[in-house]
Amino acid sequence: AAEPFRPMIDFTLAALGLEAEFIPCPEGMVLRVAALHFPTLVGQGWFKSPTVRRLFDRLRAAAPPMGRVERLYVARPPAGRRRIVNAAALAALAEEAGYAVVEPSRLDFPRQIALFAGARRVAGAMGAALTLTAAMAPGGRVGMAGPGYADYFHWDLACLAEHSFDWAFIEPLAPFSMAALERDMTIPPALLRRLLEWQAS
Repeated sequence: AAEPFRPMIDFTLAALGLEAEFIPCPEGMVLRVAALHFPTLVGQGWFKSPTVRRLFDRLRAAAPPMGRVERLYVARPPAGRRRIVNAAALAALAEEAGYAVVEPSRLDFPRQIALFAGARRVAGAMGAALTLTAAMAPGGRVGMAGPGYADYFHWDLACLAEHSFDWAFIEPLAPFSMAALERDMTIPPALLRRLLEWQAS
């Protein structure tokens, strides 16, 4: 399952000046190694470590040159899990507001980093792709629409990266649950419009 992550790991290792052998291990395989790098969440208790910011500083410095796009709207692929039901309408609204609509999964990892490194304002639905806001230079603005549950992962990331953070809920606030996380989502266009207006203010 790790094989698709090889290009991301190779780029990260090169950015950090590290050499390591990448070995995706099938189930049941046992290895003895002299040193093991195990990438996982970097945290201090519930909060992310400042190491995350230092990591993205290095990734940003290693990213290829790319034309600067200052406003990004992060879209999700139309097929797959956790769909945005009215994605096309939201993308059109974002384009009208001057945002470039991007699906990060269509880009390789170095170009994802380069794209977000040039952004000053990023908006989108709560999800993994918004983690790329950590590649923005400090002082940016992040707007996130999501279901009404309290998972402050992206807020914490924005604080660490010194971005302002606007959070719009489509439902009343409730405790986090995996069932809510996996549901498809419909974001009211008026809510996204308001979020983009907040970013422009």
